[in-house]
Amino acid sequence: MKIMTPFLPAPAGMLLVLFAAGCNTTPQRVQVTPSNLNYASVTYANTNLVVKMEFSGTGYCTMRKGADAGLTNVFSQHAHEARETRLEFSAEEMIVIFQSLVNTGIFEKEPKNKEALALPYVSMMGRIENTGFHRVSKTPEFLEMAAWMMDLFEEAEQQRLNLR
Repeated sequence: MKIMTPFLPAPAGMLLVLFAAGCNTTPQRVQVTPSNLNYASVTYANTNLVVKMEFSGTGYCTMRKGADAGLTNVFSQHAHEARETRLEFSAEEMIVIFQSLVNTGIFEKEPKNKEALALPYVSMMGRIENTGFHRVSKTPEFLEMAAWMMDLFEEAEQQRLNLR
């Protein structure tokens, strides 16, 4: 009696087994290292406040704050109404910022929600340690993360003003 086996080349068969077993190739928790290639854009939206923060691995960071969603777009007709802060953070501070995003779960998949996204919410996108992410969330962890990031800008700007 001849036993029939399905034909799958060995590498393809191993990949199929790995994916069937639920292995995830995206790192959930990575150790952030200094890199100019790391980047994150975080937008916080509430009923009367929109804040867009951009963090670059080089340390150059920007925060635009206003009352209209169009204010975070530099090409908007209301862009002149936004308050913009540009700061430079050290490499160590950037590692803390990016590692905080990773530790909060930026790479983890959020369950699909068919409901309309209510305010407040946080929209995040970027690339950390060669892994891209895009996430829109209203979970308390990410809302607190956005508030902490806004506080970083406020404190750094206050320190800069006190030095003058």
